[in-house]
Amino acid sequence: RHTRLQGDWSSDVCSSDLGATKGWYGITSSADGKKLAATVSNGNIWTSSNSGATWTEDTSVGATKYWYGITSSADGTKLAATVENGNIWTSSNSGATWTEDTSVGATKGWYGITSSADGKKLAAIVLHGNIWTSSNSGETWTEDTSVGAFKQDRKSTRLNSSHLVISYAVFCLKKK
Repeated sequence: RHTRLQGDWSSDVCSSDLGATKGWYGITSSADGKKLAATVSNGNIWTSSNSGATWTEDTSVGATKYWYGITSSADGTKLAATVENGNIWTSSNSGATWTEDTSVGATKGWYGITSSADGKKLAAIVLHGNIWTSSNSGETWTEDTSVGAFKQDRKSTRLNSSHLVISYAVFCLKKK
């Protein structure tokens, strides 16, 4: 959706807490768009409770993790995020505090994750692995081997070892 701005506007790099550029990987939103959460590869998780007007970096989870996927319940209170070669982390209070789930074994190549509207059902994928599901907001996980893990053979599409990183400057528009 695009919005046309009328009047005289200027564009300035924000002096906000987001800094100039970051390796953003994942972003999620509550159904109403007020609560946002984003992951930074080799960084932290950032949250906003005002549709992105301001952001808070969560350093409590430990800096320089390779955060990838992130998902939210419809009301934005339940969050789950994945770490490449790490674990799945969950929050039940919009990202104020996080819990690392070590029950599925550390150092899996966790990537994508998705949530049901109520945040109880989660599904996550492991690169070169299987799909894992939870029906209790990530308290326990079940590996689904029925679909088969990714295996490379001569006929399969080869994955590039480099990752796409979207990095951009944040700009603010202000009325002149």
